[in-house]
This record gives sequence, C-alpha cells and structure tokens, in this order.
Amino acid sequence: MTDSNARAALERSVRHGFLHADYSEYHPYQPTLRSNEPDSSALEVLRGELEEAESFVFSVAFVTAGGIGTIKQQLAEFKGSGTIITADYLDFNSPDALRELLTLPEGIEPRIMQGIPHHAKGYIFQHSDHVTAMVGSSNLTRNALTSNTEWNLQFSTSGDGDIADQLREAVEWQVKHSVKLTEEWIAEYE
Repeated sequence: MTDSNARAALERSVRHGFLHADYSEYHPYQPTLRSNEPDSSALEVLRGELEEAESFVFSVAFVTAGGIGTIKQQLAEFKGSGTIITADYLDFNSPDALRELLTLPEGIEPRIMQGIPHHAKGYIFQHSDHVTAMVGSSNLTRNALTSNTEWNLQFSTSGDGDIADQLREAVEWQVKHSVKLTEEWIAEYE
C-alpha cells in the first residue's frame, strides 16, 4: 500500500472507530477491543504485528516463560529491532522468565526497570507508514495473551500523530529509567 493509500485508509478507519461507524467497507486500521474472545486474542495481534513491523517495544510489568514461549518463534524470525521493558515490581518476574528474555535474538534488547512501580501493559509496533499499538491489561504471560478476560485497545496512528509522539516519549522515559537486563542483574535479583 502506498503512503497516501495507507494514510487514507487510516483516516477512514479512525472515523469508523471513533466518530461514525461505517460497515460498508473494510477498515484495516480500525481501533479494536482485544478481550481474548475467539478471533480477538492479544496473542493474534502480537504474532501478526511481529510478522509485519520494522521494530517494536513491549512495556509490560510481568513476563513469564510461557508468555515468551507463545511468541518465541515470531521473535526468533523477527528481522527488525525490538525492546522489551519489564520490571522488578512486586518481585513477580521469576529469574527463569528473565533468563528466557536473554535467549532472544541479538536485535531484541531486554531492559529492566528497578525500584519503579512499573505496571504498564503496552505493545508498540513501528511500520514504514504507521504505528500500531495495543494498550490495556495483558502482561506477557500465556493466559493474559490467550484466555484471561482482558481489555486491550488496539489502534493505529500515523507516525506524526500526537498519540505516536506520546508513545515515543513514554518509551524514551522508560528506556532512560531502566537498565539492560544481564545475567549479573538476574543473579543479584535472584
């Protein structure tokens, strides 16, 4: 899709989702509530976006080995760059889950926010002509991505939209206030 076609489709999708529903045509970028109903799981979104995006940022309070395992194949095949930001919040994350993050391909950087009550749940995907995000209640755990009743809003924006700027600023703040996850950090945490 050319940039002008993508932008026009994005504008129609935003109107459909936020101003006036129009079911007469397909809206590829429409905002969608992902609640893990059949054909509406958070896992579907992550897998699909990882196949198309150029880069990504996951900002999640909690990760489990099972959650990472649900998308490990897509992460292994991902050609772009990625960042996964998690935390030591409530000491929920197990050392084994954190070690699983260290097994991801070189272009994916795991980071840890320490001593900050980080409870975010957001997944941001950068494409050549737009940004797609899913923000809501799903951590990077198997049940949160597949079967728990969760509320995640998936939406798309042009790269120069205000919400894209807000997401970039939030990510920049989190990267600035986090450290690269290392085996040494995990051993001390353990």
